[in-house]
Amino acid sequence: MGKRGGIRQKSSDYRVDLEGLRGVGVLLVVFFHAHFAIIKGGFAGVDVFYVLSGFFITGLLIREREEQKRISLATFYARRIRRLMPAGLLVLIATLVASIIILPKILIPGVAIDTAAAALFVANMNFARHATDYFQTTTTPSPILHYWSLSVEEQFYMIWPALIILTAKFGGALRRNLLVVLTGITGSSFAFALYLLHHNAIWGFYSLPTRAWELGLGGLISVLSPSFKKIPHTLAAIGSWLGIIGLAVTTLFIPETALFPGIPALLPTLSTVLIIICGVRGQLSLLTNPVMRYFGRISYSLYLWHWPVLILPVVALAHSFSLSEKLLSILLSIVLASLTTRWIETPMRKGWALGTLPKRNALTAAASITLILAACVGVHAETAVSGVKTKSTLSKDQKAAELTSLLKSALPTDTKTVTAPSPSTAPQSKQPSAVTPSATTQPNLPADYAATVTAGTRAATLDFPVPKDLDPSLQSASNDKAVTYKDGCHTQTNQSASTKPCIYGDPNGNQTVVLFGDSHALSWFPAFNAVSKLKHWRLLSLTMSACTPADIPAYNPATKALMANCPLWRKATIKRIAAENPYLILIASSRSWATTDASGKVVTGDARTAMFDAGMKRTIEALKPTALHLVYLEDTPGQMQDPPLCLSQHPKSTLACTTPVSQAINAAWQDEEHAIANYEGIGIIDPSYWVCPTDPCPVVIGNLEIFQDQSHLTATYSEAMAPIMASALQRAIS
Repeated sequence: MGKRGGIRQKSSDYRVDLEGLRGVGVLLVVFFHAHFAIIKGGFAGVDVFYVLSGFFITGLLIREREEQKRISLATFYARRIRRLMPAGLLVLIATLVASIIILPKILIPGVAIDTAAAALFVANMNFARHATDYFQTTTTPSPILHYWSLSVEEQFYMIWPALIILTAKFGGALRRNLLVVLTGITGSSFAFALYLLHHNAIWGFYSLPTRAWELGLGGLISVLSPSFKKIPHTLAAIGSWLGIIGLAVTTLFIPETALFPGIPALLPTLSTVLIIICGVRGQLSLLTNPVMRYFGRISYSLYLWHWPVLILPVVALAHSFSLSEKLLSILLSIVLASLTTRWIETPMRKGWALGTLPKRNALTAAASITLILAACVGVHAETAVSGVKTKSTLSKDQKAAELTSLLKSALPTDTKTVTAPSPSTAPQSKQPSAVTPSATTQPNLPADYAATVTAGTRAATLDFPVPKDLDPSLQSASNDKAVTYKDGCHTQTNQSASTKPCIYGDPNGNQTVVLFGDSHALSWFPAFNAVSKLKHWRLLSLTMSACTPADIPAYNPATKALMANCPLWRKATIKRIAAENPYLILIASSRSWATTDASGKVVTGDARTAMFDAGMKRTIEALKPTALHLVYLEDTPGQMQDPPLCLSQHPKSTLACTTPVSQAINAAWQDEEHAIANYEGIGIIDPSYWVCPTDPCPVVIGNLEIFQDQSHLTATYSEAMAPIMASALQRAIS
């Protein structure tokens, strides 16, 4: 969000139309976040505010330099503190408290971290870091997420005054020098944004260097503002209406998938520039009417309140808002914003409560931030510990043996149709055995297990409470990942390939085996690694998030762009595999990522299937000469809900978090995978019964939690699958 008032201006210079424009900007954001379908590009309200912020702040600093022959940094930052921090910190505290009260406890540590980042003005960096982590992209939206734009603006305030002071020291006309400096900064920032958006769109969206051009645009027109009074009235009126039309087109037609702040961002930003420039000669009643001006006055507080008011109930109730609920939430946000503006913003900004002495303002701000950080540390420590259950003391072999027994007992014993229970029906009270010590310490796999696991009718999933000794615990499940993720051998989405050796299993083994694929292949690393140790295989793990091993263009919907590093990684990986001359390659791929042609156009339906089939066959043909055995591991079944989060909300019913087999497993895709393997004459493994032995697909078997998120296994569960994978691999290669 941009500057919302508090600028020291002569009353004759005050722009009531820009106050109305702030109202338009915040309403666009609010209705966009409320998911009104017609407001497609409402997110661009933030871009409008960045231009306004650059215009206002640059104008304030120039006037101070011209009138007082100096710029007081202490006074500037004292004004910023009084203007932004009281309401900002108030809503941060209120959101943290509300989150503790109404959100599942499993989410509170994350909210505490986000709150601390916002208090330190680095929320944008915090969210960019999480968003580039593939395993975090499907998590529940943070109620602090909207603070990213405030952090960008606050970082701008750290730099901009010093920039203008340095420019003033060059000598000569300040505005002329600033015109040169700001033109360079604005142009460089825009060029960098275009570059980064096509290489790392998340950081391109969130970072100050790629947003600086929008703020710089506002600064440039502030520098040039004295010349605007010469614009003819007729031309000014046309320009203002063109600006309004540009914002309307942005709102109605620019999709959320557009790369911002790149080329598409020029429309809302230049439209804002037109309104600012032309409004000097004639202000539009559309912007100067009392309603728009009112929303402009409360725009800062409305921006702060609207997101937590919209998101917290949705997460707590686990359902989307109806139209009436959306409108009630927006109304509540307006009421809270009005009260905050009246009783917090205005008194603090004018110095009625804390005075205007810079030192006092700074000390008060520092003390407030310190208290919030201390509260966040305490909340994080308390909630992170309180959710951890008693861990199992069993050995890995004991877990695997008991899990194998449980899975065998879940297999269908006849061909009768069994109706799977629904979470809405009365839960069954019988609970499957927990993984407890058995008479045998070695995981003896039933000889007929792999032969029995064929397409057929599954038994009904039983209901039972979340085990007290759940392993991993609900709090730690999301971080229960393969060691290759933690040690950096797994390559994150569209990043450069790891240069580490990435050798596991038995490093001194005489035979090398390879795991090759995306993050769904990574889910099976713990099992494959355990098998490799048992067989004394030297395991080379080569995986990359969101990058299928199939030889097709790689597109990541999360970043809305083709991934240039994926095909490079794939090519380098195949070359490395060839150099290893492995005994066995286990290849796996997710089916969920979008498939595109070389231009980035998404391909769907039969065309998508044909493209994937052809790409996977090319990859397999390239791998065949390099290894003695090649085995295709079918895709892992998924869940419709986030299992750890759902279980924390339904501790008495694990069945409430399950997904019907028909939705967890894509039968048509399985057929395609079988067809590929049969065509290429390679082995294939179907792990669907390992994960979904009953219907609906469970999220807990015994006391083991299966999923870390909707589509990735916990490392604990995967490792317990080792004896089953060992048997399946033996059959697949023979």
